[in-house]
Amino acid sequence: MPTKQVLETIATVLDSLNIGCCVFDDDDRTVLWNRAMLGFFPEHAGHIHTGETYRDNLTRFYQQRLSPQEMPRIESYIAAGLERHHTQQHPYNFQHRGIWLSVASLPLPEGGRIRIWTRLANASPQDSELPALSTLLYASILESPKVVALFECMADGVMLVDQDAKITSVNNQFAELYRLNDKNAVIGLGFEAVYEMVWKEHKQADSDRYELGFATLAENLRFPGAPFQLPLPLGCWVRVRENSEPGGASFSSHVDISAIRRA
Repeated sequence: MPTKQVLETIATVLDSLNIGCCVFDDDDRTVLWNRAMLGFFPEHAGHIHTGETYRDNLTRFYQQRLSPQEMPRIESYIAAGLERHHTQQHPYNFQHRGIWLSVASLPLPEGGRIRIWTRLANASPQDSELPALSTLLYASILESPKVVALFECMADGVMLVDQDAKITSVNNQFAELYRLNDKNAVIGLGFEAVYEMVWKEHKQADSDRYELGFATLAENLRFPGAPFQLPLPLGCWVRVRENSEPGGASFSSHVDISAIRRA
């Protein structure tokens, strides 16, 4: 890991750009952080300390973030957050305390890992009464007939959703993966409703996997771009990766990884 002096210099420079950062060692223990990070996550102010584990950091984060109905699943959310921390390779976006943030995380060359947060412009309804132009263009491209037809040629399942997180289209591969008799039946639904539909006849017989999957889905839909794995009935698994603009249309890819999980 770079020397603490070098890391402190980097943190100070990022502070001047209003970019939050936090550095962890190989054992997920906090090494240092900057003021911008505390501005994005005020729940850590006065509590985060050198040597604190990332698990403790996530526990405090979720204690402030989760609703009373979600609190019984806090351990599942923490486990998902730790997995993202260890495996993240690409930035993803999420909303916290009313603002949209993009987070990047990479291992440091000499050990440890750094996480960096930036605020996204035009990412909140409060920023403007009109959607960002990029969001309108993104939606129009995704919904064009030629693009929808192209998705049918892909080996992966594909799901398109609008700015209200309602499904506008899925391809045949998606329907096969989630065992849907009619792919058009899910139009207008949220992904959570589709997942509930898939498990309807199986959740009593395999309640642990269903509860794990539903908690994983609920948490990861808040973090567009972070890939995650969902258990399906009959021992199947799917890997999901969403691509989106904050508050706008998006598409996600769905890949059957059942054989890999069984290996």
